[in-house]
Amino acid sequence: MRTLTFKYEPNRFDEVKKALLKKWVPILIVAFGVGMYISVGAKKNSADFLITTAPFTIIFAFIIVSIRSFSIIERNKKRYESYRLLIDENAIVREQLGSPVVRLLKSEILRIDKNRNGSFTIRGRNYGDVIDVAEQVENYSELEGTLQRIKPFNV
Repeated sequence: MRTLTFKYEPNRFDEVKKALLKKWVPILIVAFGVGMYISVGAKKNSADFLITTAPFTIIFAFIIVSIRSFSIIERNKKRYESYRLLIDENAIVREQLGSPVVRLLKSEILRIDKNRNGSFTIRGRNYGDVIDVAEQVENYSELEGTLQRIKPFNV
């Protein structure tokens, strides 16, 4: 068997970016709201604080959140683009920037889950032996067939 290589489709990163923003934006809004509530609650004259300081605080927070969000998205884009899944006759190997290489021998794979969103989770014997494969992978149907031959899916 030749080594099969799968990577993520470059033009589908926007789907990942939207998912990241859906997770991070509400968390940041709540954190900012709590911070403002604590700041206002600590002031004796909170009306003056809201009028004089709050607009600058909101603008400053927006700039910081925008810069941070951009850097998080860029870092995740690099990780997304570096993803490689290698399948040969003996093992499945996942390589990705910023993550340790995960190598699962086919004989040690306990189960392969096909998740509702189309992604796959490959689990080995040990706790850390997990490979996640997002549905944005190139040649999805080829990968699905290859994984199905290795171990029937748990759905």
